[in-house]
Amino acid sequence: MTEKIIYLDGNDPVNIYGVKNKHLDKIKGFFPKLKIVARGNELKVIGKEEEIIDFELKINILVNAARLYKIDPENALERTNQKFIKRFAFLEDKASKLGKLLKDMSLDEMDKIWEEAKRIE
Repeated sequence: MTEKIIYLDGNDPVNIYGVKNKHLDKIKGFFPKLKIVARGNELKVIGKEEEIIDFELKINILVNAARLYKIDPENALERTNQKFIKRFAFLEDKASKLGKLLKDMSLDEMDKIWEEAKRIE
């Protein structure tokens, strides 16, 4: 097993401020063979060296693409949060109009309403 702290372009540590555990879990889901831990503003990755190299390459590609298109990570996260808030409000409103509570709805029912919220955005 190899342990490595991931840095971008060999200089900049991977900035993960604002990344919640659920987001980190999603990242981990894409790399199930690696152990990925957030430490401050760094990602600590443990696993086989070739898998860590693959992970590092993909992270660098994503971050560099964001830089190329001048995507500010903080603004991107805020826009994503606002989309979620609007969609969730739509879901709650629609459930209320149907006379239902979210806790009583199936995931399939909620997913259909969620997809509707995405379509009308």
